[in-house]
Amino acid sequence: MNESKVWLITGASSGFGRLMTELTLAKGNIVVATARRPETLDDLKEKYSSDQLLVLECDVTNKQDITNTFSTIYKTFGHLDVVFNNAACFYIAEVEHQDQDNEARGLFEVNFWGAANIAREAVAAFRDLNPPGKGGLLLTVGSHCAHGVAGVGYYDASKAALESLMLAMANELDPTWNIKISLIIPGTFKTRLLQAGAVPILPAHPAYALNQSLPSIIGRQAFQLGVFPGADPRKAVAKMYDFSQAENRGLYFVVGQDGIKTIQGKIESLNTAIKEYGDWSADMEMYS
Repeated sequence: MNESKVWLITGASSGFGRLMTELTLAKGNIVVATARRPETLDDLKEKYSSDQLLVLECDVTNKQDITNTFSTIYKTFGHLDVVFNNAACFYIAEVEHQDQDNEARGLFEVNFWGAANIAREAVAAFRDLNPPGKGGLLLTVGSHCAHGVAGVGYYDASKAALESLMLAMANELDPTWNIKISLIIPGTFKTRLLQAGAVPILPAHPAYALNQSLPSIIGRQAFQLGVFPGADPRKAVAKMYDFSQAENRGLYFVVGQDGIKTIQGKIESLNTAIKEYGDWSADMEMYS
């Protein structure tokens, strides 16, 4: 068994966060699990001692909550090894749907700004609060939806923005800090969010509702009925954990068959565009 580590897991009340909390505890690690409603983890607090599980209230849209979380971790355990940057939310609506500005901005506050603030705090802690050179691992949960899944356009956009930010951050780090960043890109899994009534579903835009075969209409109906297809999330989390233990991790970890299909489609589309139009840039040399 690998040496136990201190993990911070955000969004631990449900979905991947809850399952990762359960798995890392079962593996013998120390877990700091955060949630907006910490009482959702009371059953785990009864099962594990306080020196293995610390549950904290943390709203990732609140910078003070994040600062307090990291401060408590270092006061309690003295170091931090892995951050599972997972908290997120979404809703169903066409991009053109009217009057969704508030919902979209709120979604970005959690999925982009919340995750970005966790990432910045994690990197600073790994560098400045851990012993010199110890570093740490930042695993940020993105989504295959970042590459254009119909019906959740603003969720797509928030995850695409987060993906770009994490890649930029990874390229900025000084290698001597020994801080590793990876982006996990899951496909669709049967977490609580796929259950009927679990997420807000805005009525179909009238123009799109005229064609019941459109992807956003089909997806909305499946969500409403609670029959949206998805794979086993426990299998996904087990692979994510294995990835965290691997010696040679890349920037990306795509998990789930539909996630792989989405990414492959994006790659093929870009390759086609380069093949068709790449020579248009032949005379555009760089100069200073």
